[in-house]
Amino acid sequence: MTAERSLSHTLSLRSQFRRAWHPIDMLVILAVPAVLTYVFTLPEAVRRSYTFAYLDPTVPTAFTAHFIHLTFEHLAINLLSYGLLCLSCYVLCILAGARRFFYTAFVTLVFVFPFALSGLNLAVPRDAIGYGFSGINMAFFGLLPIALTNYLITNVTPGFRARDAPVFFFFITAMSVTLVLPMNIWSIVIAGGIFLVFVSFIFSIRRSTGGSVMALLRVLLAPELRAHIALVTLLLLVGYPFVAFPRAVVTGPVVINVYIHVVGFCLAFVTSYLFNSIVPVDTENKTKSE
Repeated sequence: MTAERSLSHTLSLRSQFRRAWHPIDMLVILAVPAVLTYVFTLPEAVRRSYTFAYLDPTVPTAFTAHFIHLTFEHLAINLLSYGLLCLSCYVLCILAGARRFFYTAFVTLVFVFPFALSGLNLAVPRDAIGYGFSGINMAFFGLLPIALTNYLITNVTPGFRARDAPVFFFFITAMSVTLVLPMNIWSIVIAGGIFLVFVSFIFSIRRSTGGSVMALLRVLLAPELRAHIALVTLLLLVGYPFVAFPRAVVTGPVVINVYIHVVGFCLAFVTSYLFNSIVPVDTENKTKSE
C-alpha cells in the first residue's frame, strides 16, 4: 500500500471518528468514575454498610457493593482498568458504526450486571463481604472481543465474521486458566481442551478470509491507524488477564474474587455475542476496507 493511500485511510478514520463521537458520550462514560470517586469520599463506616454480605444479602447492596472501595489503591486500579476497557470498547464501537450497540451494552453492564454478579456470588457461600468495581470491569473486558470483531469487519478485514468473535474468547480463557489454576494435570487438560477449540476457530477464520492467519497478522501490522487500533486492542486482550488473575489472590485480609472476574467476563461475552448476532450493527458511518 502506498504512503498516500495509507495517509488517506488514516485521515478517513479520524474524520469518521470526529463525525461519529459526541460530547454526551464522554459525559456518560465519565459519570461512572465520578460516582466511584464520590462514593470513596464517604466515611468508611458508611461505605461498609453498602457492601454485599454473602450471609446476609439484600437487593440494594447487591447493586451498591460494586461501587464501593475501601482503599485508594483498590479504587485507583479499578478506575484505570475502567478507563482502558470502556474507552477501548467505545472507540471500536464508534468506528464500527455501532454506537447503539455500545450504549445498550453500557447500560446493561452498569445497571443490570451488578445484580447478576452479586446473585451468582451467592453460589459460593462464605462469611465475607463483596465490594469493588472489578466484576463490572471484567464485564467490559468480555465486551471488548465483540467490539474488536465489529471493528475488524468494518475497517480492517471484511472476510472476518461476527461469529468469529469466540476466537478471542477461547484464547483469553485458555490463558486465564493457566494463570488461575495450579499447575497440574487437570489444569493442563482444561487449558489444552480450550486451546484446541481456539485452534479450530483459527482454521475457520482462515477459510472465511480466504487466506492464512499470517496474512491476517500482516494486515494488523500494517502502518495504518486502523491496523494500530486493532493491534493495541489485541495487546490489551492478551495483557489484561495478568491484572485480572494475579498469582497472589490473598493480600492481607483481602481476597481477590477471581470467581466473579471469570463470571463477569464470560457472562458479558456470551450476552453481547448473542445480542450482536441478533441485532445487526448500524451501517451509518461504516467505511470499507480497501
